[in-house]
Order: sequence, then C-alpha cells, then structure tokens
Amino acid sequence: MRSRWIFLTFALATAAICGRLGLWQLSRLSERRHDNAIARRALAAPPVTLPGGATPLPGLRISATGSFDHDHELVLRGRAHHGAPGVEIATPLRLRGSDSALIVVRGFVPSDDAMSVDLSALREPGELSVHGIAFAVSEEADSGAPVTHLGTMSWRRLDLGALRHRVPYPVHAVALWQEKESGMSGMPIRLGAPELSDGPHLNYAIQWFAFAVIFLVGGIVFTFRRPLPPAPSLRADSPSPQPPPPVGGGGAQ
Repeated sequence: MRSRWIFLTFALATAAICGRLGLWQLSRLSERRHDNAIARRALAAPPVTLPGGATPLPGLRISATGSFDHDHELVLRGRAHHGAPGVEIATPLRLRGSDSALIVVRGFVPSDDAMSVDLSALREPGELSVHGIAFAVSEEADSGAPVTHLGTMSWRRLDLGALRHRVPYPVHAVALWQEKESGMSGMPIRLGAPELSDGPHLNYAIQWFAFAVIFLVGGIVFTFRRPLPPAPSLRADSPSPQPPPPVGGGGAQ
C-alpha cells in the first residue's frame, strides 16, 4: 500500500506542474493578444515618411525613399519559406537627402544550403520608394561570427551592432519588413511582416491541462482501486481430481 501512496504523490505533483505550465501558456497567450492589439492600432495610424521629422517606431507603417547600398547588405542564413530552404536579404537604404540609412529586409531567396546566394542578381539600382512595417532590432542580437560559404558571408540573424561597425553612416534602430508591390522583380520574394496571430500558446495550454487530468485521474484510480483476489493455488495435500467416467461404456460380457 505504501508504494501506491508514493505513486499518488508523484502523480499529484506532476499534475500540478502540468497545470502550472498550462496557466503559463494562457498568460503568454494574453500577452501576445495584448501586443497584437497594440500592433493593430499602430498599423491603423498614418504611415511615417522617411526622410522626415518623425522618428520611425516599431509597428508603424513606413514609406521611405532612397537608394540601396548593396555593398553593405547582410545575408541572413537558415531561413525557410513554404518548406524550401533559403536566406533573407537585409540591405541598408540610404535615405534621400540624409546621412542616415534604414535597414530593409527585402525578402526571401531560395538556397539549397540556406547560406549561399548570388547577390549580383538581386541588385536594385537607382532611387526608389519602399513601403513596409517597422520592427525593433536589438543592439545585442547575438548573431555570432559571420560564416563565409561559397563566397557568401551570412549571419544568423540581423545584427544592428555589427552592421553599424561595418557601414560609414548612421543606421536607424528599427528595420523595415518590405511589402510586395506591383512592378517589383520576382526576387527577393517580398514576405512582408509576419502575420499577427495567437501563436501556439492555446494549443500548448490545452495539452498541458490534458496531461494534468491524465496524471490526476490515473493516480487516484491506481491508488484507490480494489486489489485483485489472490489466484487459487494447488496444495500438495489436496485431493487429486478424478478422471471423468467413460461415456457410453458397456459392462463386461
């Protein structure tokens, strides 16, 4: 019986942990919905035009005019789109009439090794206008050292600090997810900003609560179930079973 109480204690503790993890996922879901509501309000605001007096903030729509500095663009490795491996191209946009630049994540390019790409085929010369959604870039992106493979230097993620050491002009603290517009070239594939969604938190919460119920109910059932009766045993002094009489047997003639 002691082993059953030990198992019940373990089951209850595990159920409590799973329940707590489910509540944590619901908390994450609430935070995400709150952030999405803020993002939707920002998207509803008038777009910020660059160059201009307004400061670009994360979540705002941006319309920027300038020319791409392809000599200092970054290749972001290890990306995927619809299951295909590839890279993303992040290029500084030298703003017209300004000494600063805005990093524009132009889009996705398929790559078999998700590292190397022919950048010469992706150039967009001349002055142009780009539109998209601004997002914050950490100064400590922890992108690690760049990797050079087949002539392409790639980075694990957008590293604003490293980029500021490489370019001879100021760079804004936000970057831009460029949106697709008519007349654009097919490459890079303009993905735009990630969709606002609840993410996987609700599904994870349901899974953790299901685990909690399984451990709780299973522990109680196992602990308080009625023990099975012992199986009958054959004793040495018990009478041996007699063979059945022959069927239809006649007497001696």
